[in-house]
Amino acid sequence: MKRFDILVVMAVTLVAKAALACDYTAAPGQDLQGLLNSTTVTTLCLSPGTYNLTAPLVVPAGKRLEGTGATRDEVRIVSGAEVILRPSHNTMLKNFAVEGATGSLPVYGVLSYYENEQIIWGLRIKRTLISIGLSGSTNAHVWDTFMSENGNLSNGIADPNMWISSANSVEILWGEARGRANGPGGDGEIASYNSQAVKIYGTYVTNSGASAIYLVNCDNCAVENATITNAGEWGLDIVSGSDNFLAKNNSVAYSHLGGSVYNEKGSVGGQYLGNQFVSNNTSGYGPYCNGINTDGPGTGFVNSGNTVNKGLLICRPWP
Repeated sequence: MKRFDILVVMAVTLVAKAALACDYTAAPGQDLQGLLNSTTVTTLCLSPGTYNLTAPLVVPAGKRLEGTGATRDEVRIVSGAEVILRPSHNTMLKNFAVEGATGSLPVYGVLSYYENEQIIWGLRIKRTLISIGLSGSTNAHVWDTFMSENGNLSNGIADPNMWISSANSVEILWGEARGRANGPGGDGEIASYNSQAVKIYGTYVTNSGASAIYLVNCDNCAVENATITNAGEWGLDIVSGSDNFLAKNNSVAYSHLGGSVYNEKGSVGGQYLGNQFVSNNTSGYGPYCNGINTDGPGTGFVNSGNTVNKGLLICRPWP
């Protein structure tokens, strides 16, 4: 599906979803799991306030959980559970904040595990190890969602804001993934492993400790109109046979190593179109360059309309 078609489908979906009414509006202190399990509640709305949870909140199939505040921050779901929210098939989460409780570190803010047709829309997620996990999921949509303060700063592992694994048809539109500038090798990136058709569009990724966007064997995946700044490693890290990758109209600036690394020898069908690479390789390491760092001759992918403000657009630091 073309990008224009995706946005049209999104707009139609938003209008349809916006017309839904609340079946019940909860207040802080009420049993949210019991209300979601009720056969009379399909759309559970949350009035402004803080909802303190001690166990994972499972959103059953076909149901919707929505905050009624004027902003996403007026409704706060705070939890010390290992997983704060577990959306099931055909569910929507909309317009609230998800936070790890003081003194705790939930593994996931939102975890979709082999579920399909989900919308995560207008959330703010912070103080978890991983903000959003999509494992084995299909047709997941993450819209206008802001993720920050994730990871364990002392574990020496690059805990991502988003961890996508063995998923198919994932759409990440707008929003922000913010790390804590604890790189190289730190937290905050968007990472996808062994997945298909992951589309990242218009997203702001900044201060990741590791590479800002890390795609490993991600076929038919794309990053478009993203703004990437101050990555602790690479801005775009595309490796392990990520076939038919597209990078289009992105701005990549001030990455510690280089603007992008691309596994040319192991991938086919790559395209870099209209990207701007600005002052990357802040480490100053000689073999790396501002633009696209590759293990091939630089002719195994389409290179059109890309610019650098200084240094090389394409270099081959590996034999």
